[in-house]
Amino acid sequence: MHPEWGQCGPLLAPEAYLDCYNAQSEWIPQWADRVQRANVMLDGCSFMGVPMTLYTRRDDIMLWWAQRLQGSSKPYTRHTATIAANQKPCEP
Repeated sequence: MHPEWGQCGPLLAPEAYLDCYNAQSEWIPQWADRVQRANVMLDGCSFMGVPMTLYTRRDDIMLWWAQRLQGSSKPYTRHTATIAANQKPCEP
């Protein structure tokens, strides 16, 4: 979550959502590629420093360029994280 905007979601007014989205779009790429571990809470269990894998995908430049010529798009980067946690230690 963005430190100032928090979570951007459907409960925000359209203008506030756009401001939040733009702030996150500038903020996330500054640190996302350095993430190696995450703290996870799952069904009341806390897992601290769980190793994770981050996948980064940038939009295809040709697709972006075609959309840009039409004035309809900005280039985007998508980040997807994979986290595997063993729930055994939390079972009663």
